[in-house]
Amino acid sequence: MMRTRSAILIPLCAALLSLGLLAGCGGGSSDDSSGASAADTKELTALAAQINTISQQKDAKSFCAILAPSQIDSTFHTRAKCTTEYSKIFSTIKDPPPATLTDISVDGDTAELTFKESTTPVTFIKEDGKWWLSGEQGGSSDNSSGSGSTSGSADTTKPGGGTKATVVK
Repeated sequence: MMRTRSAILIPLCAALLSLGLLAGCGGGSSDDSSGASAADTKELTALAAQINTISQQKDAKSFCAILAPSQIDSTFHTRAKCTTEYSKIFSTIKDPPPATLTDISVDGDTAELTFKESTTPVTFIKEDGKWWLSGEQGGSSDNSSGSGSTSGSADTTKPGGGTKATVVK
């Protein structure tokens, strides 16, 4: 079941471009009172900051280095091909506006980061114990278990044990 590059690229690009590729990810203190793992919150917040740096530098190679390995394999076959495709995308982007990280929602091996400037959360997945940017954005995930897509800054805690941490405000 091979996915076409456009089936992955279009939703991922739309989600990330709507956030200015997460430029200027907000800091702030982490509010872990909802039970989200401190380690997951720390790693996901660091990934958001890393995407900020990557977007400012328009660094396609580094961007592809944080995409989930399974999705690199199924979509691009190699990181080099991913880098080529994202170099084209980065070349069309001017200076991205800042985005403020507001929520982190974790449900097993899937996390959604919500940003003040977008109604669509950015999805991350955990593979081999490490968080990666998912190539499937905007509710196009294959591993949904009947839960609807999330929009806005509503509570994104999912049924079945999902956790949420408010990062800013």
